[in-house]
Amino acid sequence: MNKEDLTAEGKKWNIKDITDEEYESVKKWGLQTALTKIRNARGNVAQSMKGVQEIWKGIFLGSRDNPSKKPIADSRGQRLSLFRDIEGEKSFDELTRWGSLPEEIAPGDDLEIEVRIKPPTVTEEGRQYENKTAKVLKVQTDGKDVLSKLSIDKLIEMFHPQTNDTINEEHADRVIAFRGEIKRIERVPIWEDGAIVDEQNLYYNEQPCLRIGFDIGGSGNAVRANLNATKLSKPIITFPDLREICEENDEDDCINSFVTRHAMVIGMVTRYDVGEPNNIDIAVTAIFALEGASDEVIGKAPEETRPKEQSLETFDKKEAPAKPKTGNDEKLNKLLEKVEKVMSDTGLTELLPDDIYKLGVFTPEEVNEKLLTAIITKVAKKLNPE
Repeated sequence: MNKEDLTAEGKKWNIKDITDEEYESVKKWGLQTALTKIRNARGNVAQSMKGVQEIWKGIFLGSRDNPSKKPIADSRGQRLSLFRDIEGEKSFDELTRWGSLPEEIAPGDDLEIEVRIKPPTVTEEGRQYENKTAKVLKVQTDGKDVLSKLSIDKLIEMFHPQTNDTINEEHADRVIAFRGEIKRIERVPIWEDGAIVDEQNLYYNEQPCLRIGFDIGGSGNAVRANLNATKLSKPIITFPDLREICEENDEDDCINSFVTRHAMVIGMVTRYDVGEPNNIDIAVTAIFALEGASDEVIGKAPEETRPKEQSLETFDKKEAPAKPKTGNDEKLNKLLEKVEKVMSDTGLTELLPDDIYKLGVFTPEEVNEKLLTAIITKVAKKLNPE
């Protein structure tokens, strides 16, 4: 094959100005292969597909299983949170790791990681995700379990956690640290085909599994930290008695044990829905109790928490409760009436809690997702009796 033939055929492919260097690199191949090589080399196709290899160093802040619509038992990978400090420039990152971690690697270690970085993925909704895969991992010298050697004040100084007053829309799809006062504890729902079908135990695969709602205060930000069910990943749990109490699987005891305490969590902001309030979800890879932190961190003593809302199961019991009525029956009737009106007016009977929140009927602070799901189900059965 001579260069003239290659140039003539290249014009048909819209490949112009073939250089002598390009010709020399492909002249032993057929025309189709040669022109494909030139076009892809010019477009950096191989580099884009393989990605760029970099060596990162940082503290491993726990992991979470890769998000998937498949059952957790089918999980094949995990997301690792990493904290890096490069010449005073501090940052959090999340890396994908397929399969399990090497046995010598544990959350809290100071690691050196071979990272493969590919061009970002843009979803149909316009959200952009970084494609960073953790390949080879090893513990740095004297880097074993470095977090255990640091006080909570030192960790706060390092991680500079956001609060209800500072978290904003720019934190969406980013790993952050967040601290606040715990106001709610709930079980993690199990979803199938867009509907909640059950709830996870509070302890799953030897790890706590729960939703933690933080005090909204006057900020307009309703932040919820999710310790989701895991198969492969290992979150950092530095919170006295959290594992043991979750293992008992008693939701009331869990609420009584942790509501009004202060915590710092680290994880990816997976949801930021603008509204009144802004609904924000954090997929947690690490949680730290703030007991022992300085007064500047803890702030004022927590106010008395609100009583837990009565469930529909209690509301539906025919027998009178042993305790005196507190007015919750009347409240539940009003909630049912409002949801029934929305469903009747819209003609929609397959609403989700988020739909009700977005319509402005309630806020998550007024009616939690678990109770609202039960209300929707009850009203749907009333409007569509079988």
